[in-house]
Amino acid sequence: MRRPLLSVFIFAICISFIYTNSKSLDKSYNNNTVEIIGTVLYKKEKQKYDEYKIDKFLIIDYTKNKKLSVGTEIKVLGKFKSLDDMNYEDFDYGKYLKSTGYEGLIYIDKYEIIG
Repeated sequence: MRRPLLSVFIFAICISFIYTNSKSLDKSYNNNTVEIIGTVLYKKEKQKYDEYKIDKFLIIDYTKNKKLSVGTEIKVLGKFKSLDDMNYEDFDYGKYLKSTGYEGLIYIDKYEIIG
C-alpha cells in the first residue's frame, strides 16, 4: 500500500515542479509604474524595509514611514518588478516568490487609504 502512495506523491511533486518552472509571467509591466487596490493581508517589519502582501503582490517600502496595518484597504502606486528576472548569485529569489504564490514585486511610491 505504501508504494502506490509514494508514486502518487512523486508524480504530484513532478507536476508542481513543471508547473512552477514553465509558468512565465507577463513581463510587459516590468520596471513600469502600476497601481493596485487591495487589502493588506500580511505585514513584516525588517531592518531595512517594511514588507506587505496585497492580494498576490509583495509590496516593499524602503522609507519605512508608511505605517500600514493588516486589514487596511489601500491603493498603491509603485514600480513593478517581474519575478522572472530576480536571480542573486546562486539563489533564484523570483522562483522562490513564485512558489509561495506571489505574482510580482512592487516598490511602493505612493499610497492612499481607501477604507
